Amino acid sequence: MTTNKQYDSNWALLPGIGLGKAVFDMTRLEVNALKDVLGEITGENNLLIQKEQLLATYDMLKDFFTEEDLKTVMEALDETGAQRGFIEMEYRTTGQTLEYEDGKLTEFLSNKQDQSKDITPSFSTEFSTLSLRFFIFF
Repeated sequence: MTTNKQYDSNWALLPGIGLGKAVFDMTRLEVNALKDVLGEITGENNLLIQKEQLLATYDMLKDFFTEEDLKTVMEALDETGAQRGFIEMEYRTTGQTLEYEDGKLTEFLSNKQDQSKDITPSFSTEFSTLSLRFFIFF
């Protein structure tokens, strides 16, 4: 039995442009204005949060790791940040993860499987083009 879903332009994949009204290079504030479609922010992550979490983990497990180990990981995080810019992730109630580089929208990831198609799309502006990757769930 086939179920026809009504077309919703808010979820239209626009290659090289974005997803519906959420287009690449929008600021976090501009994207948040679309929260009625994209959902509320349920969590965030960035380099500063990762460093805080790393320090907290180190404090709990410092009997198993040296300060040199901590320094090595911190330097790796800094190097990654220097190569890509300041990366921020937003997790939304709709199952979408949005990535921003230096405050501009660069990537959409869907964490919620579309039950009708068994496909979860992911796409980004890497190298200024939209790349579509599909993860098939069996």
